[in-house]
Amino acid sequence: PRALRSARTRDALRTLPLERLLVETDAPDTRFAGSERGLPTDLARVVREIAEIRGTPEEEIRETLSATAQAFWAGARSAERVRSRRRL
Repeated sequence: PRALRSARTRDALRTLPLERLLVETDAPDTRFAGSERGLPTDLARVVREIAEIRGTPEEEIRETLSATAQAFWAGARSAERVRSRRRL
């Protein structure tokens, strides 16, 4: 995607801890050339590009990003339960 072409983004991808990254494909700047919009199926391509930029095996990128996303959404669900209880 265009977002991965910027030098600033590539530098950030090289230096940030992988556990601090979340990826998504529905933002306007995450679409690939020739696509009208980003699609969930583009995640594999995003992972491939991040692996190339970082010089890290794709499997490691995929596993870490998946674990990070699961932890994020588990925390979001937990926070929502806490907010719901406060409303009672």
